[in-house]
Amino acid sequence: MDVMKGLIVKDWKLSFKAMWQNLSVLFIVWLISIGLAMYYNDPLIVTGIGGILLSAHIFYIGVDIAISLHKETKSMQWLHNPNSSLTLLSSKLFVSFITFLFSLLITGGLLLLSTSLLETPIWKQSEELWEIGVLFLAIVFVSLYLGTWLMFIWTMIKCVSIKGAIGSTIQALIGLLGLLIFYLHQLFFKSTVYGKLNELGKLSFPTFEATFENEAVSFGMQMEDTSLGIIAFYALISIGLLLLSAWCMEKKMEM
Repeated sequence: MDVMKGLIVKDWKLSFKAMWQNLSVLFIVWLISIGLAMYYNDPLIVTGIGGILLSAHIFYIGVDIAISLHKETKSMQWLHNPNSSLTLLSSKLFVSFITFLFSLLITGGLLLLSTSLLETPIWKQSEELWEIGVLFLAIVFVSLYLGTWLMFIWTMIKCVSIKGAIGSTIQALIGLLGLLIFYLHQLFFKSTVYGKLNELGKLSFPTFEATFENEAVSFGMQMEDTSLGIIAFYALISIGLLLLSAWCMEKKMEM
């Protein structure tokens, strides 16, 4: 337990600077959106930019883990760490998840503050509080899923022990694996397996939408369908990617 606590403290220190840099950028963008909304007398500008900031959090965990892992490869600290790769990666995933939640809640809080400053509702009146909560949960789940994929791709790149131009070429090709993953997901969405999984415990969740009408833009949310079967399937993939990343680090990666 003390070992895991020490790892979490170390990873927290590695992520601390990046977290505050991220929060500073969020605050600056929010202030700019407030200024634009007041200049153009259109409070929906804040809603649109706020929606983009919230949605961008789906990439937060993956980027944060990649930055932290890159710092580890530069310092070579993991070479002398007796803990398993699974423990090391789990610590980083946990810390990234905590900083992600903090950033997400701060962004949501700034949006709510905009409601008071501009005297306009951020959400449409038809949207219930539970729908906003489900939106946040959807962002959390997607960010975790994408984060494990990026972790896997990073470890695969570092597994290449071949030096020189050939090794660099192989690493670049592995980096392009993201395009193949995207294509495979598109095929999965059209498959009968996806259709069957989507029937297991149907759920609805809100997503942001932009509507163009009479040369004006309005922002709001619309409901999309998913299921417990789909969520469970992606959760299993995430666990598998974490275990595979840990195995790759344990057996092959040279840091």
